[in-house]
Amino acid sequence: MAEQKISPWMWVGCGCMGAVLAIVAVIVGVVFFVGRGLHGMAETMKDPAAREERVEEILGSEELPEGYNPVIGFNIPLVGQVVVLAANQPDDSGQLESFGDRGFAYVKLTGLLGRRKRQEIKRWVEGRGNAPDINIQSEFRIDSDEVLERGKMDLEGGTLFYAVHRGTLENDNTPGLANMMVLDCPDGSGGFGIWFGRDPIAEGAGGDAALGGSPADESAVREFLAHFDLCPD
Repeated sequence: MAEQKISPWMWVGCGCMGAVLAIVAVIVGVVFFVGRGLHGMAETMKDPAAREERVEEILGSEELPEGYNPVIGFNIPLVGQVVVLAANQPDDSGQLESFGDRGFAYVKLTGLLGRRKRQEIKRWVEGRGNAPDINIQSEFRIDSDEVLERGKMDLEGGTLFYAVHRGTLENDNTPGLANMMVLDCPDGSGGFGIWFGRDPIAEGAGGDAALGGSPADESAVREFLAHFDLCPD
């Protein structure tokens, strides 16, 4: 059987449980409204230079974090902008075989619809509500019963609310960590995302200090997000 890869179109509106490699958030029903407008996005994703330029534009970044490659970046009318980074590079056709051992996805939510959804996700991240009715699928399988930490931190330009989950990287069944985050900006905008990677403690490193540099390390989160301007003036 031929090896499956991730087409750019798999990022949008995939509701099947088996498609664990698709990492994006799409409010139910919106994809049907915007489907026609996404054809140009597929062509952009085949061009590495155009793909990187688009991703950096959405993230407000002059340079992406070391070890992360641009996978996709596009607009969803009425919802916002979606960006995905991965350890692995997409191939010449813009398809991604797997994320590798780390990845990042972020959705900048705009408009009234997006702001309401962000508040719903924030309640979930803070442990005050049920999982929101959005399609979040990724190469990281979250163990919802094992939340390592919840908290918030002030970032330059905004406030980040987060919950760190233990779970599994689907590609090789490796233990991993995921930081589920929601960003509030002073102007009422913001977004949400997931930053995931390997779990160093599960891989044999000892003590809480072993979490340094991982999605569970607050200083590492600050350093990682400092590459982006997610609350522009």
